[in-house]
Amino acid sequence: MKQLSNLLIALSVAVVANLSYSQEMITLTTDKNNYRATDKFVVNIVNQSEHQAAYYRLSVQQQVNQKWIFIRADTGCPCRSKCKKSPIELPPGKVITETWDMKDNQCAQATSGKYRLVLLGGWDSIKKTNRTMAESSSFYIE
Repeated sequence: MKQLSNLLIALSVAVVANLSYSQEMITLTTDKNNYRATDKFVVNIVNQSEHQAAYYRLSVQQQVNQKWIFIRADTGCPCRSKCKKSPIELPPGKVITETWDMKDNQCAQATSGKYRLVLLGGWDSIKKTNRTMAESSSFYIE
């Protein structure tokens, strides 16, 4: 009986944690919808919730054959590197501006196509991946 009680408590905590996580309202807004490979790329990250948030990395995905594929793991790290960063704090109402050099993980120039940004948070031990905190609208590179 005590094991069942402990299981119910653990499930309740997990549900509450997921509720508070899903209430985070973070937006990713690019400065344009269409880019050339030589353009400067800027994104604003805004915490529109009333709660403190933190993210670990801003990643880039390209749509290939109707699937989203990660092409850049972290825009805040040089390509070809696996830098480890502390979480970036995002207080309520705060705007953080980041850039992307339009290169993939191997330092190759991003090719023409449809892209989006993904803001990743802490580790999800069930899914074995970082939690997706926000996704941008699609944008295009010519």
